[in-house]
Amino acid sequence: MRKRNYLALAGLVLALIVTVLAQEEGPYQPYRQKLPDGTVSWYEGWIQTRAEVPLMKGMPRNQAQIEAQRVALMKAQAAALRIALKVPMDADRRLEEFEALRVRVKGVIRGGKVIQEGLSGDSYALTLEVPISGVNGIVSEAYPVVLPPEEPQAQEQAAQANPPQQGEAAPPAATGAAPPQPEAKLPPPQASKPAPEGKPSKPKVSSLNSFAAVRIDATEAGAKPALFPKVKDDKGQNVYSVATVKPDVAKRQTIARYVSPTGSSEKTQSSPSMVPSFLPLALVDPRSFLLAQGTPPPKRPHGEENVLTIHAVRAEGKLSTDLVITPEDAQKLRDAEAANGVLSSGNVVVVVRSDVGGVESRKLGEQPGGEFLLGRR
Repeated sequence: MRKRNYLALAGLVLALIVTVLAQEEGPYQPYRQKLPDGTVSWYEGWIQTRAEVPLMKGMPRNQAQIEAQRVALMKAQAAALRIALKVPMDADRRLEEFEALRVRVKGVIRGGKVIQEGLSGDSYALTLEVPISGVNGIVSEAYPVVLPPEEPQAQEQAAQANPPQQGEAAPPAATGAAPPQPEAKLPPPQASKPAPEGKPSKPKVSSLNSFAAVRIDATEAGAKPALFPKVKDDKGQNVYSVATVKPDVAKRQTIARYVSPTGSSEKTQSSPSMVPSFLPLALVDPRSFLLAQGTPPPKRPHGEENVLTIHAVRAEGKLSTDLVITPEDAQKLRDAEAANGVLSSGNVVVVVRSDVGGVESRKLGEQPGGEFLLGRR
């Protein structure tokens, strides 16, 4: 009997741990912007829209269900297109300002997947998910527009702009043998000078090898999310941008993922279709669970030593998506990138307030003939 009680207690504790992790009890939660007809997740990278259409009367129920399903899908796609076109690309432009992207984004939305559908009384409800990140997401279509590839003729044009001067030997042909070059003499090695007494030596870049991710707290700056934000120093020089990230990474994900502090006014939806992805350990703080169990928390939560945390002093741009940091923090980011390429890998998380917005909403207007157009509120 006692053994059975112990097993029941162990199962209860295990269930409690799973529940705590599933509910994302920690300092941050995925930032999801809720609109009247959809939700944008700036952490997981998707747009979800839901449409509900009543069944038409005066026809067989099966036929009415098929027709309602078709109309619901059209409404969900139209709402997803409206939301996607209002997504900020950078600090000054939204996606709708790029004519070349309109057709591509429509193709992404048509390829969205229905994650939940079925009858709800006398109506047919449908939830559509359109990817922002991923190889078939909006980012993969927007990347070539924001950062077009370099033209292969650039080197030829540079060579034509600087022809060899008179008297200079022309470069050897590719088919011929290269002329012998004199052997270069290496300079003698110099002994490293010790640091002067009384002045601490500058820390080595290798001390930043442990940082596997960067977290920028922009709650006080009032920053808003975007697909391709920039991080600048106080002189306006870029520290982090889409050009910093490796192309294979920037083509499949947003260069910054956004979270908001836990306990804010906006709570995460609890419907099955909105179940959040599991956050990395660097974003989950188990101290609340340990304190509830009477166990003292560790001095440094697991994973916290792998995150370089800095603060944004202000947000810039018409859409307030670019982040300005102090010179000291800018140097930290540059050193961390030189140490292990944390920026070029796109491992950047930005903390924003849950009420900052980022996508202006429009309502969906139904026109005669069953067509759905996009109109402003």
